[in-house]
Amino acid sequence: MWGSTTPSENGDNEGLIEIDGSTVIPSGRLWAFAGYSRFVRPGAVRIGASTGDGSLDLTAFRNRDGSVAIVALNTAATPDPVTFTLAGTGIRDGSVATPYLTDATSDTARQPGVTVHGGAFNMTLPARSMVSFVLPGRGGDVG
Repeated sequence: MWGSTTPSENGDNEGLIEIDGSTVIPSGRLWAFAGYSRFVRPGAVRIGASTGDGSLDLTAFRNRDGSVAIVALNTAATPDPVTFTLAGTGIRDGSVATPYLTDATSDTARQPGVTVHGGAFNMTLPARSMVSFVLPGRGGDVG
């Protein structure tokens, strides 16, 4: 991956930005990178996240303030209904998971919050999308 590319140099959207003359165009990779770097803060620790869904890639992190960031990548060409179980995270029922959507039409766009019930929350991930969730830690709201 390159920081920047030009159309003649690398037309496969490999860089974070494309420079075309005096025009700078952010790539999908830039917004995917934002889905991690904006919510997984310095000093965060990676925590366990697993799925049996072959079209879903999950990673999760506990930030130093106690908040939890979950990044879910749906590689399928169809929407994917997912239940996120939060066992062992310390996230309380009634907490709100704030999703940020990155796909063909949204660039890390904040979506309506999803409430945690019974130690879990549900969301249907759009096709070919990445959704970053932020859950408040012991210190209160995040995001």
